[in-house]
Amino acid sequence: MANHVRQQSKTLILLFAVLFAVSCEKDDDGISMGDVLAERGYVLSAGTSTLCINSSIAYDTPAKWVEASDELNRRFNLGDK
Repeated sequence: MANHVRQQSKTLILLFAVLFAVSCEKDDDGISMGDVLAERGYVLSAGTSTLCINSSIAYDTPAKWVEASDELNRRFNLGDK
């Protein structure tokens, strides 16, 4: 009986490990750090959303990929409302 329970536990752990690995496999947004080039003297501190603007409006300016999506642009401007 104990061996049967132990075997079932090992099987469940292996199943969850495989499911976890498969679920983390795909990047749905299609944007990676390799797609964004940093201007000389700047770093991508916000990842793909980094804007290289030295201005007081930098925090109020959406990235180009955000502007391209109506849904993301609305969320950027209105928040989670």
